[in-house]
Amino acid sequence: MKEIDFVAHGDIPYSSAGSDDVYKHIKEAGMFVPTQRTEGISTSDIITRIVCDYDVYARCNLQRGYTAKELNVSFINEKKYHFQNQVDKMKEKVKNMEERSKEFLSTVEEESHDLIQKWEEKLREFIGNF
Repeated sequence: MKEIDFVAHGDIPYSSAGSDDVYKHIKEAGMFVPTQRTEGISTSDIITRIVCDYDVYARCNLQRGYTAKELNVSFINEKKYHFQNQVDKMKEKVKNMEERSKEFLSTVEEESHDLIQKWEEKLREFIGNF
């Protein structure tokens, strides 16, 4: 059995089946440290955010070189995360190609406009000299 030095929890009695305050014996033993509640902060919300973001956490750490075993990730999830990472890399490549294509088209458009202006000037000059 592991030994603990103290238990930290909100000071409001926490009732459960058969007990008005499950921390009563800990409080009597002087091992209870009351915590202050902070408005707008919920332990449940924090835990929910951690659980919701676990896939992102696991994917990032697999990319960093941690093993699935170290992260307690199943074989199937490991493969799923690797696949998702490959899909994200492909999306990034497509996005970069799209941006480069737009830049290229913009450059071609500007150069063709300049070329047309030069042709028009040469045409006027040619007609004037005719």
